[in-house]
Amino acid sequence: MYLKFLKNDLRRKRIMNTILLIFVCLSSMFIASGINNIHTIMSATDKFIAKSEFPDSYIIYFDKTNSNQQKNKFQNFLNTDKDIKSVKQGEAVGVPSNDNIYLNDKKLTGDFSADFIFGSVESTMLNLFQEDGSLLEKVNDGEIFLSPSFANIIGAKIGDKLEIRTENYQKTFTVVGKNRDIVFGVPTVTIQRAIISENDYSDLANSETVAKYKFVGINTDNLDRLNGKISELDFSILVNYGKAIINTVYYLELVIAGVFLVVSLVLVIISFVILRFTISFTI
Repeated sequence: MYLKFLKNDLRRKRIMNTILLIFVCLSSMFIASGINNIHTIMSATDKFIAKSEFPDSYIIYFDKTNSNQQKNKFQNFLNTDKDIKSVKQGEAVGVPSNDNIYLNDKKLTGDFSADFIFGSVESTMLNLFQEDGSLLEKVNDGEIFLSPSFANIIGAKIGDKLEIRTENYQKTFTVVGKNRDIVFGVPTVTIQRAIISENDYSDLANSETVAKYKFVGINTDNLDRLNGKISELDFSILVNYGKAIINTVYYLELVIAGVFLVVSLVLVIISFVILRFTISFTI
């Protein structure tokens, strides 16, 4: 009976029902797109972590906040603790102020909430990737790679000139590409890292006005126990990232996909309500 009424209604109100059909189809496409985005982000994050060789524990600390005695004690802990399977260490340097960075000969302006640090492929400790997904293995002298979020924050494009000017260092770099950085390449992270050549990094790191960041990557079979031991050390740590935290950082991007999915579902519900009203009105 309802099928007969539906056929009659479709014949009588073709324009309205055609629009309604298009409305339902578009809403269904939005739902499929939202579900696909959520699945892609969740699976891609795990793959990104694996390909980047992200450790079980990723520690960041300032070199100057700990005494030599504290650093020696920490290194001894890394070398001798039985819960530690392997250790990698790296570093980067932070330019003291945004006032020391120039883009195309113009000083950066604006209220930047991000701190800008600079490292090399050799000093990062993790695998970095280019935009096409290939491994970033080398950066030539005078060139610089920015993460997409770093580039967006300062408004940089490929071919732009980025200059660092400090009291003891001055160098102009050409932006030649964008790199994927699992730790410092997300807009929600307050530290953004640029990658320069090893020679340029050594020159910058040896200047007296930069702040040096240290990275320690630890692999372990008992992360909770290891973190407990680290917290008991007399050692100042900036952050201690685990894989779960990295997943959480990237899962924040699911919020947009989730909102998109909810709106699509609401549109579909509205479509069926209108369709039911149309059928009832016809009867």
